[in-house]
Amino acid sequence: MSDNQIFESEEVKPIKKGRKAMTEERKQAVKLQLAKGREKALENRRKKALLKKLEKEEQHNELEEKLKEKIKNKKTSNDLQDEINELKQLLLKATTSKEPPAPKIEQPAPKIEKPAPKIEPPAPKIEQPAPKIEQPAPKIEKPAPIPVPRKLVFGGTYKPALW
Repeated sequence: MSDNQIFESEEVKPIKKGRKAMTEERKQAVKLQLAKGREKALENRRKKALLKKLEKEEQHNELEEKLKEKIKNKKTSNDLQDEINELKQLLLKATTSKEPPAPKIEQPAPKIEKPAPKIEPPAPKIEQPAPKIEQPAPKIEKPAPIPVPRKLVFGGTYKPALW
């Protein structure tokens, strides 16, 4: 062998080992865990949505109150407000001053006899429990099949790729 000869060696690629197949028991356990996780996530999303809705309503109510106050203050200017306050004070003084009331003459009211209306005892209330909203159990769907890569072959046809 001479120094001019080059030896080409093929690179050895490590062989990849596949996963072990899942047992049916393990598959069922994983499916149950996924279903529980989905239910919990749905519950959490609903709680957050309800909380957001309540916060928006509170903000809306606060804005409405501010608007009402502004409109109320806008309608009554300072001059009118002063006049209203004075009249209120006059009214208070008039009602609190103690003048002797005029003597009342009592006249006996004529008695009219009417048959007493029949009073029926109220019907007993039947307490009904709040209706429970039952959610149907989530359906566990099979995962969508994984599309097989295809390549375009001369002539416009597709064939499965082998790479």
